[in-house]
Amino acid sequence: MVGDKDYSSIYAIVLDTGFNVLSCKRYDKPEDAHSIVGGHLLLDKDGTVVLVGVCNHLHGELGVLGSYYYCRFDNNADTIASRFYTPETQPGIHAYEYELDQLLLNPQADGYVLLGRGIHGKSMLQYDRDFNYVGGVQLYANREVFSNAYSDLWLSNDRLLIMGRVISLNDDLQSIGLSRVGLDGTIEPFNRFYCKQDTILQSLNQCMAYANDSTIYGAIGQLLSLTGPCITCICLFNTEMELLGLKEISTEETNHYCPGSIFPTPDGGCIFSVMEYHTFGENHYHGKIIKLSREDLNPIPCSVKEEPNTTTKASAFPNPATTELNIKIPNLPEGKQHRIQISDAMGRICMNRIIRDEGNLLSVGISHFSPGAYTYYIYNNESIVITGKFIKN
Repeated sequence: MVGDKDYSSIYAIVLDTGFNVLSCKRYDKPEDAHSIVGGHLLLDKDGTVVLVGVCNHLHGELGVLGSYYYCRFDNNADTIASRFYTPETQPGIHAYEYELDQLLLNPQADGYVLLGRGIHGKSMLQYDRDFNYVGGVQLYANREVFSNAYSDLWLSNDRLLIMGRVISLNDDLQSIGLSRVGLDGTIEPFNRFYCKQDTILQSLNQCMAYANDSTIYGAIGQLLSLTGPCITCICLFNTEMELLGLKEISTEETNHYCPGSIFPTPDGGCIFSVMEYHTFGENHYHGKIIKLSREDLNPIPCSVKEEPNTTTKASAFPNPATTELNIKIPNLPEGKQHRIQISDAMGRICMNRIIRDEGNLLSVGISHFSPGAYTYYIYNNESIVITGKFIKN
């Protein structure tokens, strides 16, 4: 599904496995619409294809307002059903700055789940098979809100793992975040980690892929300035929402690009596509395919080992540290799950990991941290057991 340059039509194109065009159909925007934009495609359980996109309308006082449209196609790109809402009749939606991040099949019912803009920001919206609005959940908790949201992973029939850029309403800080969200409206607190701290507050495309070893690859674009380049950050997570590794694709490699799609490979790595991000004075677009191994993601070490007590005297060393910090963790309470959390000088969480294995010395990779002062906490579900500070060179 593609759109034309003046946003007046969309084209449904059917290809065979050799990428030969079998059928191409043009669909014009409704008469009362200002523009139409192709959105997300979904292969339904009956073999039909569902398209959800955005249709913009001109309003005399409020400017351009948006609403969703829905179409169902057969394998010849012919329309089986369609439905266009207007900004006034679109249920559950705020009409300004209209966006759609993802379209998913609902595992609990014969219908769909949309991640898009809702009443007060990003929402998870539910529709039935005939595109009737069923309900929605706003994606925010504890004064934090997703500015965009994406997922390809249902953790169960009623719970979704969502990745997106998170804004704190208390201090306007932005970071990448993960959260488990239930169809009943329950939202677990965000696990957050920060991109480059000198980026502007700009939300860009993102994507996610579920890898074959129960880990997750995610990608998100970071715009350094309004006229400058975009950096793509590829991340490796597990289903416990821990950051396992990350890699920034430098501006020299992918200048003005943002992520498109990402796919896991059998060897544990990933392949992803990037598309040129529009910049001032440029009107051309092109793409690039990049393959990364798991080792390219710079897996962040976090391991425990047993060391003789005479080998270290400081509770955390070296301090200052450059690539790795060692923390003495003797006599942790048994029978409890412990975690390490590291925060920067402004209190922003930069790492939160489960402490696995046994021993008295915890080694944590910190090469991806920015230089500065940090605080670490070793804690369980009852209390903080160990805390301290260190400097990252």
